[in-house]
Amino acid sequence: MKRFILSIVLLSFSLWGLAHTKKPVNYQQLCKKAQDLYQAQPDSAIHYARKALNAAQKVTEKAYAHELIAYYSQHLGYYGMATQHYKAAYKFYDSLANKAAMLNNMAFCYNNAGNHQTAISISHKAIEHFKRLKDSTKLMHAYNLLANCYRARLNFTNADSTYKLALSMAIQRGTPQDLANLYDDMARFKEKLNEYNSAISYQQLALDTQPDACRAKKVIRLTHMIQLCLLAQKPAAAKLYLTKVNALGTTTSKALIQLYAARGLLHFINRNETAAKLSYKRCDSLLTILSESSQNYLQQKYVHKTAYEIYHRAWRVLHTLWFYGDRVRFKPAKTWAKARMKAEKNWYKRSKVAMTLKDALVIERYRPKTQIVRQINLWWLLAIALVLITGGLLIYRKREQSLHAHTNFIKAIKASPVKGFEELSPQEIDMLQSIEGHIQGKLNTDDIKILVMVARNYKYAQISVAVGLNVGAIKTRIKRLKDQCQVKNIRDLM
Repeated sequence: MKRFILSIVLLSFSLWGLAHTKKPVNYQQLCKKAQDLYQAQPDSAIHYARKALNAAQKVTEKAYAHELIAYYSQHLGYYGMATQHYKAAYKFYDSLANKAAMLNNMAFCYNNAGNHQTAISISHKAIEHFKRLKDSTKLMHAYNLLANCYRARLNFTNADSTYKLALSMAIQRGTPQDLANLYDDMARFKEKLNEYNSAISYQQLALDTQPDACRAKKVIRLTHMIQLCLLAQKPAAAKLYLTKVNALGTTTSKALIQLYAARGLLHFINRNETAAKLSYKRCDSLLTILSESSQNYLQQKYVHKTAYEIYHRAWRVLHTLWFYGDRVRFKPAKTWAKARMKAEKNWYKRSKVAMTLKDALVIERYRPKTQIVRQINLWWLLAIALVLITGGLLIYRKREQSLHAHTNFIKAIKASPVKGFEELSPQEIDMLQSIEGHIQGKLNTDDIKILVMVARNYKYAQISVAVGLNVGAIKTRIKRLKDQCQVKNIRDLM
């Protein structure tokens, strides 16, 4: 205990030394540095935004610094860290407009992180704020976000009514881009409901209202229309839209990925499996290039999500074609698409887990990629050395106690009449130590013998002979230990 207290004191001393290192430049310069680095080095931008937060003196400066950290974190996919700083900014801001914006941003992050119910709750609060402000544009965007949350939550009734409410506001006061985005969201919602004809109608409205300036977005929406037409069993219409895409042209990777996927589906329709798989191979090549171009976890997640959606649509179209007839011909293609869909789904799940773990890591131990120079004094180094020595001694003592416990277990069971019973495996030792930790006491000789024999799958009759207790008493002891350890099976502790 004394060593533990000493280590805490020394750790506090080292943190004091770190806090008294020299602080560079002022708040405005740090904010400017963060903004300049955002596009090229977003992790470094977060680092300088943190420094700006430390240098902030006024409440408004602290609020803005928190918002900067949250914004940069959000665009890297660190949704946990983003929500923490949006909450902090919300507390510092006084104006209702800023508070409403922070709430809306929090809802967006929670929704993307998969916590849809929390996102819905916060989104309702943001909507109330925008209503009080009478800001129709931001209110419309808030309703659109709420509808997306309902859709993700599979609450289709509320999603439908909320989309329509947002759409009515966009028709009255929204920009053409606002309308196009809402129509596209409605099309995806109807597709999720398998209402393909309705989805095609909304997607056509999205195409009609989409400004021509953003060609890549128009190409992506045209390719989505091709896929919707195929799902609705309208191959002629799909070919017509493919002609429009080819006439429009595109150079962006994201648009080309969708274009190759749409061409592959049309080749399957035309029974040209070789050409179809070649299109999907080109699609995979572009996805690989996009994945390797950045180590950003959010981009990795986007790549795997896109791949999963592409092969999921391919499987759905081929599953529909299955009922056209000629089942033998379509069987290999359908099997191929299903296998690819499952593989991409697994990769997508892994990317989400990786991004969540990375988010948790940067919250606790974030380190910038740029080199940071600090003034380090000898006292601080001495304190760190003492902390490491103390930690080493504690680890050594723990190891010593573990070896002593091992010896005690061996001695306790040597008297057993069962041949070879005195040889304990490391897993069995770990199990016994874990049980002693749960019960906060030492196991007696009979309990040790019973537990080891249970772990080795001995029958109750054999255990009874070995320890000299009846079967009922043995079962009672095992049940008591399982209850104390909160497990269903003693072997779970190995």
